[in-house]
Amino acid sequence: MILYEKGTTDFTKNGFGYLNNVLNAKVTEKLNGEYSLTFDYPLNEVLSNELKEERIVKCKVADGTNQCFIIKNVTKTYEKMTITCVHLFYLLLTDLAENIYPYNLSPKPFLDWVLARANYELPFTTTSDVSVQKTARYVRKNLVEVIIGEQKNSMANLFGIEIKRNNWNIGLNARIGADRGEKLLYGKNITGIDLNVDTNDLYTRIMPIGFDGLMLPEKYIDADNIDDYPYPKIGIFEFEDIRYDPEDETAYQDIDDAYDALRAAVQALYDNNHVNEPKINIKVDWLELSKTEEYKQYSNLERVELGDTIHAEIFGLNYITRVIKTVYNPLNDTIEQFEIGTVQPDYATQMNKYEIELQKINPASILEEAQDKATNLITQAMGGYVYKTNNELYIMDTDDPNTAVHVWRWNINGLGYSSTGINGTYGLAMTMDGAIVADFITTGTLTTSVIQGYDSLTTQVSNNTGQISTLTQSVGELNSKIQDIADITTSAESEYAEVQLLNVNESQPIQMKIHPTGTNISYLYPRNNLYPSDTLYMPDRVIKFTNTSTNEVFYYTLFDDLLYYDSTHYDEFYFDYDNNVVQITKKCEYDANGDVVLKQSEVVETTTFPTESQLYLSTGNYTITLPGYTNAYLMVRCMASNIYTAQFSTKSELSQTASQIRTEVAGTYATKNELATTNSTITQTADSITAQVAQTYQTKSDAQNDYTELNSTITQTANAISSTVAQKVGKTEVISSINQSAEEITISANKVNISGVITAINNDTSTTIDGDKITTGSITANQVSSAIITTSNFSSQNINANKITTGTLNGNNVSITNIKAGNIVSGTLNGNNVSITNLKAGNIVSGTLNGIPITNGTYTFSKGSQKLVISTIFSYGIFTLWSGSTIRAVIDSGTFYAYNSSGSLGAYLNSSGVHTSSDIRYKKHIKNIEQQKSIDIITNLTPIEYDYNTEKKHRGLSAQEVEKALNENGYKNQVYKIEEDGKYTLNYIELIPDLINCIKYQQKEIEELKQEIKKLKEDK
Repeated sequence: MILYEKGTTDFTKNGFGYLNNVLNAKVTEKLNGEYSLTFDYPLNEVLSNELKEERIVKCKVADGTNQCFIIKNVTKTYEKMTITCVHLFYLLLTDLAENIYPYNLSPKPFLDWVLARANYELPFTTTSDVSVQKTARYVRKNLVEVIIGEQKNSMANLFGIEIKRNNWNIGLNARIGADRGEKLLYGKNITGIDLNVDTNDLYTRIMPIGFDGLMLPEKYIDADNIDDYPYPKIGIFEFEDIRYDPEDETAYQDIDDAYDALRAAVQALYDNNHVNEPKINIKVDWLELSKTEEYKQYSNLERVELGDTIHAEIFGLNYITRVIKTVYNPLNDTIEQFEIGTVQPDYATQMNKYEIELQKINPASILEEAQDKATNLITQAMGGYVYKTNNELYIMDTDDPNTAVHVWRWNINGLGYSSTGINGTYGLAMTMDGAIVADFITTGTLTTSVIQGYDSLTTQVSNNTGQISTLTQSVGELNSKIQDIADITTSAESEYAEVQLLNVNESQPIQMKIHPTGTNISYLYPRNNLYPSDTLYMPDRVIKFTNTSTNEVFYYTLFDDLLYYDSTHYDEFYFDYDNNVVQITKKCEYDANGDVVLKQSEVVETTTFPTESQLYLSTGNYTITLPGYTNAYLMVRCMASNIYTAQFSTKSELSQTASQIRTEVAGTYATKNELATTNSTITQTADSITAQVAQTYQTKSDAQNDYTELNSTITQTANAISSTVAQKVGKTEVISSINQSAEEITISANKVNISGVITAINNDTSTTIDGDKITTGSITANQVSSAIITTSNFSSQNINANKITTGTLNGNNVSITNIKAGNIVSGTLNGNNVSITNLKAGNIVSGTLNGIPITNGTYTFSKGSQKLVISTIFSYGIFTLWSGSTIRAVIDSGTFYAYNSSGSLGAYLNSSGVHTSSDIRYKKHIKNIEQQKSIDIITNLTPIEYDYNTEKKHRGLSAQEVEKALNENGYKNQVYKIEEDGKYTLNYIELIPDLINCIKYQQKEIEELKQEIKKLKEDK
């Protein structure tokens, strides 16, 4: 790099000299956009003191030429300085086109004409390969805006050209770069490649509108790919140059020709501008990509140039796109990053950091547009006849007043225009009494004492985004409304699982709508293509709200899976805050094989704002995603932050009808450690009064977990009083209630605590006490029916209980299904009928069970060819299970031994874990497992998460899937076993050899890649 003094125009000499010790550098160039140089330089190196703003640095760039950059910013630390520069081209930022009107010129003479009228002279030259001629007007625009600004009449947009900046030369080309046939196949999340697909400006159904509101009979023209999306993407495009006028030779005189022109214009939008396809943007980082195996298939793109055509295949769709940005390292002569995507002028967003301030839309620009239109109409007029009488002057479209249709008529009373002949009506006129008659008046400033309407007066203000505000005033009313809900809300939708929202107000989301577009939105991992896969992590049903202004993250979890069958049949989630509804429409279900099929009838599952629906967003800009998915329809609408919504989170409401009075106070508040909403309501009718207080809150430390809901209600009628108190944390809800009528009081609660003496008087014949547990000293009754009875003395005729804890049990009839006792010490269980299914005792010393004495010794129980032998029962001795004469299992002193069909020990289990027999002396026909077989087995297995008889989540594999993977690789009946009831079991241990084989294979590849990288570094 060489440093020059500011104002230098000749860069053939060496200026101040060479910058010899640049630490790092990058040159960023974007098509019709940013062109900058940034580098670091040691603080005390040669020429470091000469690196000052406005001086010029010459540096090699990606196309091999040396380009000059103006220093705009110097930042210093204790050891280095960072220099930020922009290309010489941006000297044009400081010059202003005050009011210029280049007319009917091709790009080169057009820009030469503009530069010749600049406020100061710079040695820029121009070249161009475009010959089309255009006309434009620029008022108070700097010259960079004139060339590559975002406005519709910038040269880049007007001519559809691309700029090639070469020091003092500005190339105005039909296109730069070339089509070298390079291809990019994208189907994975690969480190170093970042894909973004934008459908915001995608249209598959267009309504074209010509001059003066000309529309097609069929209204719309559809794109060929309209069925690729669940709903048509409808847009309106205006073509002011397509005019229909039978009397005007410069317009279409046949209406069918005008219609055909509108149809062709829309087809050109589809074919040439590709408005029916999403805009794609792919960022490629070579430093990161070089670390991956996939780098090899993209290495042919390493020398791409700005503007080159790239053929991209993304998720099965083919795109012809362009290299729109490169980041070049002049120190090692490599392009380290580049972007592929849709060409968009971004002068405004990229140049803001260099202190360029954009002019906003203002009334002056509206007036200028009207002036331009009037100027074009008047200066481009062709034909016409002037006819004069003694007291009048006519300008007509024919030479005979009797046949003229379009007429300007001027006499002593005024000036007027008629489109229906000399006798009028004159819809545009200025008369001698000071009146002006016109359908539309465009002006800069209107100063008046009175604006008068007839029945009403309507004032309407609109902007270029389609937002409209209307004020209507009549004698009886003043009606003001905002017609575009975008004034108070902000929303976005996408079919690629990500949207951006700006200026969100502190509130809950207003609406959300989600449905899958190709893959189930489910906790289950994809059943196929475990590797390679589009998503190399577990999908989840979480919606992630990231506040990019504050870096806060909020989560919302869908309460059910959303399944996908085809493009018109899928489940859909809908969240509507205004109507207090959260619902899922189920059109699909799983069959017995785990495949998605259509339900016989559609089911709508609706809930009214469960706890997990309470989602409170802070103020800021948001990125909203479904982290587990790249393809899913996502629509979110939130309250926008502006002067109308600043107080949205607090509400006080009083409503009164003939039958009801309702008072409600609600609010949302946040402290440093807590976010809460409160709501109190009193509703009064002729028959009842209901008071309710509710609160939902969440502490800062628990921001991503459960909310707490509190709710208390009292309702009073003429014959009853009811009170309810509820608390809900997550899925756990506790409710207590008291209901009182003239005859009855009902108390419902998990716990009832009463302090004092309770006296119950019942004039009926019986008294019933219901309870899970009753503890007392003595109970005397003809019948006791209870789950648990705890007492020191019990006397009864009949006992029916799941658990009895007692000292002495006497009865004529004992009928017990299950006895669980910590200690049965001595004695005999006596009764006329003793029926015991199961007896569990920590210590049985002596006694009799069904006539069999229980003593220390050996007991044998047989069933068919199988027998169970229990030895030394009192000291928990040996339990042995036999099948015929072959031992199958032994439990001995806390260790379980399992034997195979030949009687050999297969495995044993104790407190240290499961141990399987693996002595090589038991093995024969030994050979190594092929690595490829192991890879084929493992890559066809799908880890799953599931519930298994408990609420606790389990992780594992499907035995059926393991069976299939093994069978396909020649292993029969190796890992699974069918139980007697037909269910599969699985031996996970026998998968370990295949896992070891895969790890060894991967480690070998890692070592080879390390050596390859080392060699590449040494060769540089």
